[in-house]
Amino acid sequence: MTEQERLAAALEYQQAQQPARMNPNLARQGARGRENMMPPTSIMDERYPAFKRNQEDVEKLMLGLDIVGSAIPLAGPAAKGAVALGKYSAPQIAQALENYTFKTGMALPVAPIGPKKQALIDAGYYHPIGGGKKLEVPISEMLFTAQENTPKVARTIISPESMQGSTIIPAVGDRTAAGMLLTDIGGKPLNSPVQLEGGADFMRTHAPYGAAWASDKGVITALSKKVREAGEKGDVYMPHVAMSHTSGDFSNMMADALLEQMRATNISKTAKLEFDRSMRKVRPEWKGIDDPETLADMKSNGAIRTAFVAEANLDKYANKGFPSIARTRVAITDPNLMDVPIHSTGYTVAKMNPQGLVIDQPQAPHGSYSHQLGGTYAGGFEKPIPRDIMFPNFYAKRRAMGADVAGDMRSFQLGNPVQVGNQQWLDGVMRYLQGR
Repeated sequence: MTEQERLAAALEYQQAQQPARMNPNLARQGARGRENMMPPTSIMDERYPAFKRNQEDVEKLMLGLDIVGSAIPLAGPAAKGAVALGKYSAPQIAQALENYTFKTGMALPVAPIGPKKQALIDAGYYHPIGGGKKLEVPISEMLFTAQENTPKVARTIISPESMQGSTIIPAVGDRTAAGMLLTDIGGKPLNSPVQLEGGADFMRTHAPYGAAWASDKGVITALSKKVREAGEKGDVYMPHVAMSHTSGDFSNMMADALLEQMRATNISKTAKLEFDRSMRKVRPEWKGIDDPETLADMKSNGAIRTAFVAEANLDKYANKGFPSIARTRVAITDPNLMDVPIHSTGYTVAKMNPQGLVIDQPQAPHGSYSHQLGGTYAGGFEKPIPRDIMFPNFYAKRRAMGADVAGDMRSFQLGNPVQVGNQQWLDGVMRYLQGR
């Protein structure tokens, strides 16, 4: 028996029993409470504006601030759930908090922010780039040097009208910069500069090679199929969709920059040994910070990179000379995407090769990904567009099928939903861009 059938059977049984007597005032309060527990399914619902604000706030809290240690301190059960991050993975915690939030239709309970904490927030000591942790200094004071070393086609502004009648597929990706060579972080030169590859501007640096996007083989193969099917009907566009500020942690750029800083900094042998021992508990194949093969190992193994960055982000290393995760994120992040909300779309847009061309031996490889998808840079919108404005059909379909709102974010990010650029879509996007 499915869960839905079980609930239906239980309801039928309860209705057949002797009705319970209840104070009518309490009954009405209970009915209102149960009604408010369910999220609105229509924008005509009077609760929708408040629900939408809560939804946006929670998304920023969960993904923009990576949930735990947020600038907004959690209270009660939510705080206890956040502490559990030490036992469970971040995605599991995120999903649990999403379920709590959207099933109740309310934002997570938060502890009051005192004047001192609010002053720190106002001064810029909390930003999503910190993954919820207080920053040493505001990001405006986090200095680094990166020189442009790869030509990029000029950024151009396009109108959504040029995409009318096309099929639109999201290019969900990190916020890393492209076409730049990172040479120092915080005034400390890197022994080996780090090439920044993007990111949103990958399609601008790779325009001469006819490549619009890079990822692993499985992702590119799936996207290729969607592009090919859509290409039979007309033009296909892929706008960049910005993931969280910490999404670049998986990239070679982040791992390279951290490792180069570790090697250029006076970290004690004892601290390095502690780090290496801890890493080997998670990744037994870890050779060590100073091993000459470590960089190549991380370039070829995303699991090692992920564990390395996560280990370096632990508070116990902060006072032992290890590099700042937040400063490193700032150094590899595209400044144009530093402050845009999660899943903002349209900073860059590619017009795809209609055959869904898969490039498995790219002329200009991406250090973190093996495969590329054919296409050319088309331009970008004048300002970021929220994902629910750019991909309205995805949300309408999920509401029509009764899908839990809690799963929207993950479903969108993994599913790469297809949007038809019809008149209704164009009206919605233009209305947003024009501020109406």
